[in-house]
Amino acid sequence: MSIKSKVLGKPGHDNSLFIKIDTGQNIIRILLDTGANCLWQLDRNEIANVDHVLYSHFHMDHICGFDSMFRLCFNRPTPLHFWGPKDTIKVIHNRARGYTWNLVDNNPSHFFINEISEGKIRTVRCNLNNGFEELIEIDNKEFENNALFEDSDVKIEGAILDHKIDCMAYAITEKSKENINIEMIHELGLTAGPWCKELKNQLTGKLIIDEKEYEISELRKKVLTSSISKTIGYITDVIYNDQMVKNLKPILEEANEVIMECAYKDEEMNLANKHHHMTASQVSQFAKELNINQLTLFHISDRYPAATRVEFLEKAVSIFPNTRYPDHWNISL
Repeated sequence: MSIKSKVLGKPGHDNSLFIKIDTGQNIIRILLDTGANCLWQLDRNEIANVDHVLYSHFHMDHICGFDSMFRLCFNRPTPLHFWGPKDTIKVIHNRARGYTWNLVDNNPSHFFINEISEGKIRTVRCNLNNGFEELIEIDNKEFENNALFEDSDVKIEGAILDHKIDCMAYAITEKSKENINIEMIHELGLTAGPWCKELKNQLTGKLIIDEKEYEISELRKKVLTSSISKTIGYITDVIYNDQMVKNLKPILEEANEVIMECAYKDEEMNLANKHHHMTASQVSQFAKELNINQLTLFHISDRYPAATRVEFLEKAVSIFPNTRYPDHWNISL
């Protein structure tokens, strides 16, 4: 099992985040925001097979790469799931309808839009065979305990933050798993079969394998290995205050990695507060307070010269040592 993150885009330009979870049996791909000129860093196949697109908000620098993503994802057998704050349904629906769809009769492709607003998650479906014209209501459930999506492999959580508009932060968790150690099975002279599933699902009792009886508890100790769940967080374009920390603590405390914007110099904290962004000392203090393992800075303002990016990193590292920029930015101390 593995979960990997990749910041897309250059420093001082639009950025997005790509997360890939490989469980050994499944691959889950998640894209967070679609900034301009970000997707060139990904293979076309990766984009075409994205499972979830999570939007923080819909200012232009976070969505204007939508077309490059959508042209590879709209026509496929498995549905794409969009997520975002207030107005997500309106924005994505209008985007999808903004093309000419005269060659799609009887095409079963479709996608889902999930909008988190006013304590609810409203879900609608859009079908390609009518040019995505119709919104089909699917659900309108409570938004509780930060929960957005969960299956056997991944859990996606979110929190609504303040950017003068609703802005979503996200936590993506690769869930812990119990896996069969095939080498150990062979050492015991066993052959993998339906009993492996039974072993995972039962803690005690007895199991018959090849006409021989085994104690489940003892066999589990020998052939099962457990992976530890890992969480990656995504925070951008928000004001830093006590409420922001309170909202994020339940989903990001002790996270393995958090990718956070670093838009303003500390000397311009008044501007950061005015425009609802964060400074280097604020994001690093957040990482320290929530005992995060690694902080990755991104979404750097283009209003500063390139040399200022090193100053940002120096300030952040002085408060939270395990801070870095994305590797491909080639910025270090």
